[in-house]
Amino acid sequence: MKAGMQQYNRAQLYADLMDPMAEALNRLDADEFRSHFTRAEQLISSGNLSADMARSLEYFRVYLNFLQHVAFRNWQIAEETYPETRSSLLEPSSGPESDLMRRRYYLQLRIVADNMGLEVLPLEEFRELFSTLSFQEMHAEQWYFTSNFAFRYRDLETITRAYEQFLLYRDEADDELFQWVRLSVMYRLLREEALPRHIEKLFLSIRTAANAREVEALLMPEIESQGLLNEELRKLMERTVSQLEQRA
Repeated sequence: MKAGMQQYNRAQLYADLMDPMAEALNRLDADEFRSHFTRAEQLISSGNLSADMARSLEYFRVYLNFLQHVAFRNWQIAEETYPETRSSLLEPSSGPESDLMRRRYYLQLRIVADNMGLEVLPLEEFRELFSTLSFQEMHAEQWYFTSNFAFRYRDLETITRAYEQFLLYRDEADDELFQWVRLSVMYRLLREEALPRHIEKLFLSIRTAANAREVEALLMPEIESQGLLNEELRKLMERTVSQLEQRA
């Protein structure tokens, strides 16, 4: 270990670097993201992490390096960097922590690439990759990506599993409400059991512009096709979007 360097354990690494880096990207804060990204590069080469944790952080860095181009809509750069990112996330892991990180982010990368039209992820391959992750290994971000993919492909089996997971383990915090209601509506829409009151609850759970965009792009076409969007609900959605725009 280099003199004067802090020794990181898993919890510290997530709290001090990995979570803040992901949060900065979610907020589209390019300067803060780049600062954390540079720190990650330095820490990986510092010799201050075990081989397993260093490889974990490298998988995370590689994935977020690709995702930043998607988040900031640099589509051409994202397309150019995708093959190398894919290859990097298939390189051998160095222990249980990095193996979990590789499985998580390779699946998420393939889902994003499918959504962008860079590489099709066949449903059977998706299910195979998804099956390598246990309930305990999944986190909220993972369920978000997998449930979106499953809904687009009308994969009721995966949506049901995600819905059951949230029923058992969901956080009661307000910031988790949208994810919980969203999954509930996805499940009901695929089973064609949704009612206008379920759609109302979904619209009322929207907290951010990103939530609203997701509902409009992913769920609204199915909501409309099932005849669930009455005039009252349409006005509710319009008011919700308007209020979020005023806050921005």
